Amino acid sequence: QRDLGDLRKCIEFEEQGLLIAREIGHRKLESAFLGNLGLSLNRMGELDKGIAMQEEALWIDRELGERRSEGICLTGLAHAYAAKLDKEKARAYYAESAAILGEIGDKLNQAHALYNLANMLHEDADYVTATELMEQARTLYVACDSSIAAEAEELILKWTGDTRQLVE
Repeated sequence: QRDLGDLRKCIEFEEQGLLIAREIGHRKLESAFLGNLGLSLNRMGELDKGIAMQEEALWIDRELGERRSEGICLTGLAHAYAAKLDKEKARAYYAESAAILGEIGDKLNQAHALYNLANMLHEDADYVTATELMEQARTLYVACDSSIAAEAEELILKWTGDTRQLVE
């Protein structure tokens, strides 16, 4: 976990970068700084400010047609709404993110969105859908040669009660 001092320095840097991006009229860079600033503010517990920054970044991404950035921004918003315990918005943003990232072939980030959505659904006792989504995430993680595939597999086995392959 980041030290709060480091996070404050990061926020200062992101704010400076945002000002420069706006001064030079670089919308894509502005969106990137807004999104990163939103994530940092969320980590500081300033969820409403963080969400506002990420929503502005999302608007710019959509305006520019930056589908990958849009999908990643939606995942960030989903994290923030999950932290605010607004599960309905969080689920919707994870699902939208996964759909967009799937359309453009960003398997790793699609897997992250599905993984998080599956965990939320499992917490809400939608075990069948959660397991199906986690299986999709695992398949994508395997395709990306990500070590998270093993974590997804472990959750699937735990959720389905199949402990034969679990290594303690």
